[in-house]
Amino acid sequence: MSRSSSSIRPSCPLARHWQSRARTFAREYALPIGHQLDLMPAKDVIVLGSPYFGFMSKTREDFLHLSAPQDLGGFGLTCIEEYVVLEELATGDAALATRLFITPLVFLYAYNLGSPELIEELAAPFYRGQRPDWLGCFAITDANHGSDVIAAHTRIFPRTNGS
Repeated sequence: MSRSSSSIRPSCPLARHWQSRARTFAREYALPIGHQLDLMPAKDVIVLGSPYFGFMSKTREDFLHLSAPQDLGGFGLTCIEEYVVLEELATGDAALATRLFITPLVFLYAYNLGSPELIEELAAPFYRGQRPDWLGCFAITDANHGSDVIAAHTRIFPRTNGS
């Protein structure tokens, strides 16, 4: 039996607050924007000034710190609590919620590496809102398969010298 966000109830009042806020945001904002974007030609979606960029700006205001480290303004939620909030966001538009999940990952990884230089150059400016133009992304390709990660055949092996 699968569990929905209604059966995984965060016990923390702060997590319940963000879950409720995400539910409202998903229905009142993400759903109509997602529908509007679905009706647009792809080339128009990525043009500056499109509803997509308005959506990203609004989510930065409301949910930028969902997965941020606490010392950079993070909410302090557990992983399961973050999951429940993201699940609520996905009820409005799954693709847009995925974008919200992916965008900060690069900066969270930079933070988690523990390098003061990476934190100051990447994570801190992103989470402090100093670089709203930064979007995290991953380039995943495989010879003869393009971006079809499921069909990828490339394997990564450690070098014989142990690196």
